[in-house]
Amino acid sequence: MIEDAMLLRKPDFLSFVKFAGFSTFSGLVTHYLMNPREKTVVNETNVVVATGCDSGLGYSMVLHCHEKLRMSVVACVHQLNSTGALKLKKMFENSDRFRMIELEITEDESISEVKKFVNDLLETNKELELTALVNNCGVMVFGEAEWQTNKIIDQQINVNLNGTIKMTTAMLPLIRKHKSRIINVTSHCGFRNLPTLSVYGATKAGIMSYTEGLRLELQQYGVDVVEFIPGSFVMNSNITANQLVYAAEMRDSFDEEQKKFYGEYFDRLNMYLSAISGEKDPQMLPNPLIMSTFEEALLETPPKRRYICEPWRYKWYHLLFRISPTPLADWLVNKFINLPRFNPKAIRN
Repeated sequence: MIEDAMLLRKPDFLSFVKFAGFSTFSGLVTHYLMNPREKTVVNETNVVVATGCDSGLGYSMVLHCHEKLRMSVVACVHQLNSTGALKLKKMFENSDRFRMIELEITEDESISEVKKFVNDLLETNKELELTALVNNCGVMVFGEAEWQTNKIIDQQINVNLNGTIKMTTAMLPLIRKHKSRIINVTSHCGFRNLPTLSVYGATKAGIMSYTEGLRLELQQYGVDVVEFIPGSFVMNSNITANQLVYAAEMRDSFDEEQKKFYGEYFDRLNMYLSAISGEKDPQMLPNPLIMSTFEEALLETPPKRRYICEPWRYKWYHLLFRISPTPLADWLVNKFINLPRFNPKAIRN
């Protein structure tokens, strides 16, 4: 009798599962058809505050917002006399939609000065509204975990993670008032870390988690929080400009055993990385897809939780990373980054 009852229930249960699945699918399709994402129309009254604007992504975002979107911009630069800051100042010296302020994101006082600067701007010009805060400041140092000094580790954590959190916290009263959008720039390394980027990737994973929690907290206040992953543009940015300086600091911190064990490999790796070291002339990023994706993150309503810009080969790599057994995934990661590898036979006597 029990078996007969189970057989009678089984079709009913399967029918329920099919009905629930169809209803969910239909509901999602209906929701997205009836609520398409549209881009908010912006003009000179919309203000974007962006950090890390001396070069690379931040520099390009300033140009895009000011020139293409015709928005007002507050560019936070690390140094007012940096090459990128001077170029922006000269380019927009006659613009009433461009402001610049120096920001040392590891210093609370400097963050407070930026908050006051933006608050005074909005109080003085009542027609302006704060549309978005873009947290873009970042430091990337290539080097295995054992090599990185406490100073280098602290710098990446304090700029990438702590700086993003503190800058956001300071600006939240203004953000709540204007119902602004928060855009946190993260990295593919937050999903799948890479050899020699363990510390950097950890900070980006931290920002991802912070962004997720913040998004859920601020929904009730009408504030959107999104994540922007711009893909690889190291060769067009100064995020690794001081790589060889950091390498010298790491080498100087080695004890005799580490010099003997890592010496040849360390030198060979940093010779390879020398191509990404040194300051580059700030320019608009050559890949237009990065800026179009950023524009979606800035203006789409309702926004997605995450905006990713990546070529198709990246999509395939990351899919393989997720579905492959660990040994295969690790092999793929090393092939993906294609850095010089340790050679045990080359240990110095």
